[in-house]
Amino acid sequence: MKGISRDVPVAVLMERKTDAMVAVFGILKAGGAYVPIDPALPEERIQFIVEDSGASIVLTEEAFIQEYPALSEKLIVLQQILLDDGQLPELADQTAPEDLAYMIYTSGTTGKPKGVMIEHLQLHHLVHALHHEMYQGGRMSYKWRF
Repeated sequence: MKGISRDVPVAVLMERKTDAMVAVFGILKAGGAYVPIDPALPEERIQFIVEDSGASIVLTEEAFIQEYPALSEKLIVLQQILLDDGQLPELADQTAPEDLAYMIYTSGTTGKPKGVMIEHLQLHHLVHALHHEMYQGGRMSYKWRF
């Protein structure tokens, strides 16, 4: 899909279903960074996240296409891409560890959402850490900065 490349944020405004996983993997494979957005959020918060993240594309579901008229120029229905694009482009793995993998938004202490950027190296470390098995009698230490 045109418009998704290395370090480019792409919003994913979908329910947590299989299509959302397809969208996320497609964005990552193209080198982009996904920005998950919960459709249950208020419309003004969704608009803020899209604008603040710099996402020029918002992948969504058919059910949400009419609900967000302010985002109509950026909304693209994932299912339509899957039906229309018979040929998928060649994707070269050119992602660097310092490239952006995804952005998540916290509620923010000021009431305004705050974006947190996660790079591929951080994501790699998370996945690696999740593969470590906890066992009875095992010990694990965490370090926090105060």
